[in-house]
Amino acid sequence: MDDKQYYFTLVPPHAKVNLWTVSIVRTGMTTALAQFMLGAMLGHALTYTQAMLATLLGNLLLQGISFGVGLAGYKR
Repeated sequence: MDDKQYYFTLVPPHAKVNLWTVSIVRTGMTTALAQFMLGAMLGHALTYTQAMLATLLGNLLLQGISFGVGLAGYKR
């Protein structure tokens, strides 16, 4: 993997990583954020089923946003 950062230029093919690697990292970031917020703010007010449903819906929402941003960057 190339250590150079490509802030203002397109990433050359030899420096790109595969979709699986990026997906794992993005999924970890979005699920951790949703679960921390759920636990901190709503954990005592919800039943177990409601908390799990809120976590699932929050993760799906954040994954959709993350996918949209990634797709927009890919299309450029």
